[in-house]
Amino acid sequence: MNKWNFAAVYKTVKVLGDKFPVAENDLLEVFEKFKGVPARFEKLDKNKKWYFSGAHNAQALTSTLKTIDGLGEEEEEAILIFSIMKDKLATEIFEIIKKRRSKFFHELHTERGATLEDIEQSISVKSIDENNFKSILKEFETSLVIFTGSFYFYSTVKRWVSNC
Repeated sequence: MNKWNFAAVYKTVKVLGDKFPVAENDLLEVFEKFKGVPARFEKLDKNKKWYFSGAHNAQALTSTLKTIDGLGEEEEEAILIFSIMKDKLATEIFEIIKKRRSKFFHELHTERGATLEDIEQSISVKSIDENNFKSILKEFETSLVIFTGSFYFYSTVKRWVSNC
């Protein structure tokens, strides 16, 4: 859960405090213990700097990339591994993605899923799939990595991470 969500929860508790009192210590304890919602900026492995976010529009993707880059060492830019639906393809999305130095695309084989061909019409990316994910992810063992673009990608990413 990001800082804006915590701020909204805190403000709501304060506004409703007269009718629904919550002790300050209890609220802080909840914030400390909350591990987040799966696929909502989730840390995928406790020993790696690998995260998943279901960001699938320009605003969410911009926010996700800004947040993830802030988690790395100074000047470290996260490796972007994404998948996206055809109906989410937009110039804004391509403009954001093309700025990344390292970007990989995974094609979801669904009716709505964008294809590698769809992506390569607008930007240059490397492909990551069932045949090469282990070798690619092995290269990024100590790197900052964000998997993003579609919640449909989540189960694939979880399986990949558990097999690395």
